[in-house]
Amino acid sequence: MLTPRQVISLTVSIAVVSILWSCLMLLRPPDSEGMRGDSYGTYSHGYRALYDTLKEVGVPVRRSIGPPTPNALRQSVLVFWNPSHEIVQIEQKWLQDVGDWVRGGGHVVVASQPDVAGIRARAAEKVDEDDAKRKRRLGRFAGGGDELPSQTLSELLGIPGVTISHKRDAPKLPVPVPTDQPQPEQVASEVPPEKLERAEFGDVLREVFGAGPGQRILRQHSIRATGALQTLISGSNSISMPAGELNEVQTASLTPSGEVFARSDDGDDVRIAARFDVGQGAVTVLGTPAMISNSNLGSSDNVLLAARLLADGDRELVFDEFYHGLTFRGNAMWLFAHRTYGSVTLALLLAMGLLVWHSAVILGEPLAEGSVSRRSVKEHVEAMARFLCEGKGHTAWILPRVRDGLLWHLRHEHGLPPEKHSDESLLAAVERRDPERAAELTDALAAINEHLHAGSAGTPRQSVTLLQRMTACLSKNVSARSAKKSRKSFTARTKSSTSR
Repeated sequence: MLTPRQVISLTVSIAVVSILWSCLMLLRPPDSEGMRGDSYGTYSHGYRALYDTLKEVGVPVRRSIGPPTPNALRQSVLVFWNPSHEIVQIEQKWLQDVGDWVRGGGHVVVASQPDVAGIRARAAEKVDEDDAKRKRRLGRFAGGGDELPSQTLSELLGIPGVTISHKRDAPKLPVPVPTDQPQPEQVASEVPPEKLERAEFGDVLREVFGAGPGQRILRQHSIRATGALQTLISGSNSISMPAGELNEVQTASLTPSGEVFARSDDGDDVRIAARFDVGQGAVTVLGTPAMISNSNLGSSDNVLLAARLLADGDRELVFDEFYHGLTFRGNAMWLFAHRTYGSVTLALLLAMGLLVWHSAVILGEPLAEGSVSRRSVKEHVEAMARFLCEGKGHTAWILPRVRDGLLWHLRHEHGLPPEKHSDESLLAAVERRDPERAAELTDALAAINEHLHAGSAGTPRQSVTLLQRMTACLSKNVSARSAKKSRKSFTARTKSSTSR
């Protein structure tokens, strides 16, 4: 059986270990436990399989949790795979720098889904509304005019007008309507009904409720390439995509330097990828982000097409996770594990430690000890005792003072007024309460008076004995204590020592 002390110690130890383990877990990268659609994702909608495959075959690849900066990219291929529309609308500054980097010779790969109605559209409108209010407020404080509205990702990268639209794999036949009835007004729907639900959210629901990714219908599509991409995809003949995920890249008025087409079920060629030359760099746009998901990567030639579209010579592949929102949803303490943030934090802690240490320890030569301006009570008592003992006739001076102090204390104890200086009245009051104490007091006063009337100072031992007799009279139970110590009475013993 454990003792209560052992139980308390064990409980405290478990609590300390749990807190330390929680702090260590906060230092991990913000991987969202592998549940989201990013390079950390291990579910069907994630693309951890592509990241590990590229790393295993020797392709230089890494993740970027922080904002993309040209200094950190250098000779790299920056990959925005299905970025968050809301974060793109908010964090425009970094994308403007990326656009300048592309025009200077950088390469960016963007894979995005078409804008869908519902939550995402309402969220985008809310973000735009809040952003407009913030800009109007800042403009009012700055005294300037209206700010420019937020730009899309394609505009920031230098390819304005390039969008992703949905291509139906099997268009539904129209329902015949009788001619005698009025025809309802046809409203073009930008989003098909099957796309109203986000693919990622649908994958999560299917996995949670038992319908795994294996039950999704995959459709195989033959592919062909033109221009600069023709040589890159040689050997790749087909891709497999889930039903309803074949999206088309709309180039607007821009002319791509290379294109990849997939044959849909109705026989049309759908442009699923396009590369654009922007300044000295290039931007590759893919409309099929589901092609490299964990559940589809091993189908047909998906992995070959994805690897060849992403690779650009010896450049390093950098998967951006900042616009996935990992930094916003991540662990705050994870920043301390990075060199920059860790160095700044360590420098701040070091500076605070030096300030605290400096406030307690004075640097330089030790200061001279200052003289003590005041003496303690003990030193005053000792000095007064030496002064009284060194004077001539000090015993004859001390004994009356101690006797007067004893009588004043007893008068105060028995409630007698201070103006009554008669020893007889005091002895009578003491005798009424304690006759034995009154007898001891009478003998002590008689011995002191006799010693003082004799005119001789006597020896120090005699004076100390008389002082002890007077001090003993202060105790109310002096008779009882004296009787326990010896059969001989206290008065007799003090008298014998005085006679010596």
